[in-house]
Amino acid sequence: MSKRSGLVVVLSMLLGLPVGWASSQVEYEFEGGQWIPTTAPAEGTPEGELAIIRGCVDHGANRSAVNRARGFLKKHPDSSARQEVMMLAGVAEMNRGMYFQSYEWFEKQLAEFPDGRYSARALDCEYAIAEAFLGGKKRVVAKVFLLSAKDEGVDILNRIPEHVPGSALAEKSLMRIGDFRYSAGNYADAAMAYDHYLQLFGKSPQAPTAMLKAANATYASYGGVQYDDTPLIEAQQRFRRFSDSYPLSASSAHVPAVLTQIQDAQAAKAFETARFYQRLHQPRAAAFYFRQVTDQYPDTDWASQAKVQLAKLAGAKQTVRVDRAPLPMTSTRPAVDAQRDVVDLETLAPATQKSGTEK
Repeated sequence: MSKRSGLVVVLSMLLGLPVGWASSQVEYEFEGGQWIPTTAPAEGTPEGELAIIRGCVDHGANRSAVNRARGFLKKHPDSSARQEVMMLAGVAEMNRGMYFQSYEWFEKQLAEFPDGRYSARALDCEYAIAEAFLGGKKRVVAKVFLLSAKDEGVDILNRIPEHVPGSALAEKSLMRIGDFRYSAGNYADAAMAYDHYLQLFGKSPQAPTAMLKAANATYASYGGVQYDDTPLIEAQQRFRRFSDSYPLSASSAHVPAVLTQIQDAQAAKAFETARFYQRLHQPRAAAFYFRQVTDQYPDTDWASQAKVQLAKLAGAKQTVRVDRAPLPMTSTRPAVDAQRDVVDLETLAPATQKSGTEK
């Protein structure tokens, strides 16, 4: 029996695989997205052990691959194959569904070989792990417990730009964080994530989309007339900046209609504040806010209703002075679920926009 054939038999016996599983590919090199067979390694060498680890991963013996990778790193601290061994261990853990353990392997690889030949593959795997966590995959703790790992998924995406700043993967990661926050209903956090994206990729073709998403998220964070209207004011400013920078996209995405909705919501807020003080028998405060509705939002239905209420106050022969604004209304009641639309993102084609101007 030749040395190569003997190694094949030993590998098969050690891994519990059928004899002949590696008869044609005992050692590989990862080139151009595929494994390329090379000369069979000698037994008992780092190359031979690396071939075993590769074979384990290729044939589903993932636990064995991880164990052998740990042994390899202890036994060969100076081997040039350490980078590939760490990458293979990460892939093996990922194949087993041990996503966080897999992430730890890739982080170890990137820390030791930040610009290595397998770093891009490790980062792609990290992104896939983050997606798995955001999609509901659990983190295995102490080999028994399954815990939600959505926060870990966001953390992984946040760290990718630290490894490869300015890259397409970094840009994709930051946008994904914003989209995840928005889909989870964490609108304020979503707006912050899109703002972070814009800080780093403000000149990207996707920047207008992020700008519009941030405005939508801010608008969606408004809780209703019984809560602070700061999100309405900020959303209005954001949509106006978007309209100034990208007027054609703003028109096709119905931003003018959304601005009208925001104005109506602001009028409703002021009107409800007036009614609040009216119920507390504070006519001066009520009149102040009714006047605010009629003066600042004259084209809304709320202005018509405010005029009716002002007439009632005057008819009651009450002396009303509104020279000073009363304290703003506060409430601990649940938010009213405002029925409002958000901007249609599908109509936006950011790749065709030129930042700052549109003709």
